[in-house]
Amino acid sequence: MSSRTVEVHRSNAMPKMEARNRAELIRMVFTSGKVMLPVPNASTSPVMRTQLL
Repeated sequence: MSSRTVEVHRSNAMPKMEARNRAELIRMVFTSGKVMLPVPNASTSPVMRTQLL
């Protein structure tokens, strides 16, 4: 997927969701529960592994 495709989809979604900016759009998407961030695996994530040491 090209960056232009992402920009077009984002531009189309903002007025439909009544988002004033990209940050608000992202917040709305994640708080809707339709999109979730993956939970990092402590054994494979370098950041998590460092925090465990």
